[in-house]
Amino acid sequence: MDLPFLVGLSNMDMLIVLGAAVVFLVMAYMIFKQLMKAFVIGLISAAIPVALYLMGFDIGLSVQTVIWFGLAGIATYFVYDVVNGWVTILRIVTWPVRRLLRKPASLPKQVLKGKADKPMDFSPKVQEEDDEENV
Repeated sequence: MDLPFLVGLSNMDMLIVLGAAVVFLVMAYMIFKQLMKAFVIGLISAAIPVALYLMGFDIGLSVQTVIWFGLAGIATYFVYDVVNGWVTILRIVTWPVRRLLRKPASLPKQVLKGKADKPMDFSPKVQEEDDEENV
């Protein structure tokens, strides 16, 4: 099966076409995952008024209520996803500043607590009870 547009491509053009195909497939997979998550969240959100009605709560159960809850759940998920994406981008952009402002982790704990000024006591401990018994 000869595809006429692939026959005339050079090696570099073929790499560009393959790279674009891989990028397209990865993006399509990511979009599919987002849509499936939104669909599942929409189903769970739409089940909330039905579950409340079955538990005996006095709510007007109608198709409009179920659709509204489902759409509200999907909208809330997309808002969360956008905000989470921006927080991730801000963390990536601001990592040098956060790295400069944090406490140095390489210092011993004694130095960080201010106990480095006191000399360490390496003298042997004498038990006072033994001294009293021997006297």
